[in-house]
Amino acid sequence: MTKLLGRLVLYGTLLGCCGLMVLVVSGHGRAWWYPLYRRVVGSPTEAALLEDIRRRKPALQAMPIVQSLTLIAYKAERELEVWSGGRRLMSVPVLAASGGPGPKTRAGDR
Repeated sequence: MTKLLGRLVLYGTLLGCCGLMVLVVSGHGRAWWYPLYRRVVGSPTEAALLEDIRRRKPALQAMPIVQSLTLIAYKAERELEVWSGGRRLMSVPVLAASGGPGPKTRAGDR
């Protein structure tokens, strides 16, 4: 009887922990409480985000702030290029993509 009770407590605890994890990390990786957190704390301003980037990345301090960026994605090559002012700033490999290359068949197709 004691063994059975111990197993019930163990399985109940495991099931409760799994349920709690599902509740906390639901919504495609973003917790259900995140909008409430943002309402209380507030969203950071663009200036605050830029200052945070500059503080964390000393190499970015010398970069000028650009007003416009152009992103060019090459699906077959799995590459994303970042352009600003007619100059290519960087090229980033795309690690995951769905579908194959080709024209769009309708608006909103995936």
